[in-house]
Amino acid sequence: MINKQKITELALRFYTSLIEKLEKHKFKGIIFLSGVAWSLYLVGIYGVFFSAPVNFPIEKNIRINKNITISQVSDILYEQNLVQSGFVFKVLASFSDSGKIVAGDYNFKESSNVFTLVRRFTRGEFGIEPIKVTILEGLNSKEIATLLEKKLPAFNKEIFLRLASLEEGRLFPDTYFIKPADDEKDIVKMLVNNFEKQVAEIRLETATSSDKSFAEILTMASIIEAETRTSESRRMISGILWNRIDQDMKLQVDVVFPYIMDKYSLQLTTNDLQVDSPYNTYKYKGLPPGPIGNPGLDSIKAAIEPTKTSYLFYLSDRDGNMHYAKTYKSHMVNRQKYIGG
Repeated sequence: MINKQKITELALRFYTSLIEKLEKHKFKGIIFLSGVAWSLYLVGIYGVFFSAPVNFPIEKNIRINKNITISQVSDILYEQNLVQSGFVFKVLASFSDSGKIVAGDYNFKESSNVFTLVRRFTRGEFGIEPIKVTILEGLNSKEIATLLEKKLPAFNKEIFLRLASLEEGRLFPDTYFIKPADDEKDIVKMLVNNFEKQVAEIRLETATSSDKSFAEILTMASIIEAETRTSESRRMISGILWNRIDQDMKLQVDVVFPYIMDKYSLQLTTNDLQVDSPYNTYKYKGLPPGPIGNPGLDSIKAAIEPTKTSYLFYLSDRDGNMHYAKTYKSHMVNRQKYIGG
């Protein structure tokens, strides 16, 4: 006999299970449709506010000056078509790890969304390789300024000279890698800091072992650097020039004139030799009031440790060889013999 009660229980159980499955399926459907809607919404938001503009300026340099606010940078990026919303960039940049913008020149080789821009501008990821600049021994601040002007597109020569001329002798000759964010003040600081690092030990030794101030040594070193090119001749000329000072003679070196008037030995006239400048060693005795260029370590060491000699005169022949003399008469003989005048 068929058990009606059992059949009824099975039917109710099946019906309940079916309803539960339908309700469960319906809930998943709602979730799925909601997810699709939200995804479309977020894609739309991203496209409008976060993605890169279609006219993103690829390979264009964007300059961000120092002491500029995030709001000002946001305006610049919007005006230059780097972002679709300056407000979104401003908010994201304000809540970044640093919360500030790194100044400098930025280059973009491909379009970038606002998240990438925030990272780059707050971390100083310029997209431009540092520029390699080699400053040779003996160059003065004006010559260094001319060199940097040729190497650095945004370099301001006048600003640099106002700062660098105060540090003549301390703009250490070396190879530097200058970043897009480095301005004229940063470059001068870079050179001077390197100088202080390089001469720290020498300066300490000089303070305890020399009867000359480090300022005097640096000025003499700048003359030595300009006068000759080998370690041996540097020390010999150092001895000669210190001898002349000790004997109250004028130094009479031509190398001061590029600093005074941008003229070199072969360009000088008799009138030039009488120009009224405290740096004119033909007119005034003793050392000039400061360095005439920026010497390397070997010239600084030569100024500290001169070769002891009784020579008072020297000249360089047409091949760069040095010839020394104890008297003016002997010096004139050498002059006639080696350079013909």
